[in-house]
Amino acid sequence: MKVNFMEERDRKKPNLVVSLLPLGILIISIISGMQLIGSSPHIPMLMTAIITALIAIFGLGMSWSELEKGITDTISGSLSAILILMTVGVVIDT
Repeated sequence: MKVNFMEERDRKKPNLVVSLLPLGILIISIISGMQLIGSSPHIPMLMTAIITALIAIFGLGMSWSELEKGITDTISGSLSAILILMTVGVVIDT
């Protein structure tokens, strides 16, 4: 299956406002969710991830394949540090 990527000239670069928008939405949704509803921060974080993906797809012209590749590359790059922290936690716990 061939994936059609948008050319580099079709994609927009995010400015400062677009870059800080998901962070602002995350902070506001976590605070309001915990204060008003008394819920855990997991649902606001998931909703912010969805909003961020929509901003990237519709606002910046990225494809879902590019987002998915970026997510998996980031997780695989940080997995060794996460495993080291888990190992240290196990050692300290025993």
